[in-house]
Amino acid sequence: TLASGEEVEVWDLLHLAVRFDLVHYTDPATGAACTAADPKFSATAGLATDQAACYTGETISAERFFPAWLYKEDEAFIQKSLTGLKAVGIDAKISHYAFCTNGSHYAGEAGIKTLGFGPSLETLAHTDDEYITTDQLEKAMVGYAAIIESLLND
Repeated sequence: TLASGEEVEVWDLLHLAVRFDLVHYTDPATGAACTAADPKFSATAGLATDQAACYTGETISAERFFPAWLYKEDEAFIQKSLTGLKAVGIDAKISHYAFCTNGSHYAGEAGIKTLGFGPSLETLAHTDDEYITTDQLEKAMVGYAAIIESLLND
């Protein structure tokens, strides 16, 4: 819930689209709920920029934009991958990642069909204390092989 005049920062276009559909605030004068469709609603969105020093000493800067991607559950490569995983006893669920992966480039920019499959909990991925157990690693290796095999066999 946003108070009148508060700003909302949005970091990527997927969340931008979702948040504009879901953002609401309470009008402090009337107490009435308002949505992004309300003519009184005002928001500003932008992309973060970052700078980094190269080994040559040159400084580069760029917008921090990582395009999202979404495939329908009935896409052939998704279904083949799920079938392969189920064949080796992995009951994978179709969902999403709440963090960035290199898939943003491959699917979002290069147009290469991409899916995510990982060995551990998403909450541990890309954190300071990230870890996986040996059992998780071995199960993931079996899963990766099953995905590859299912996609190569028509």
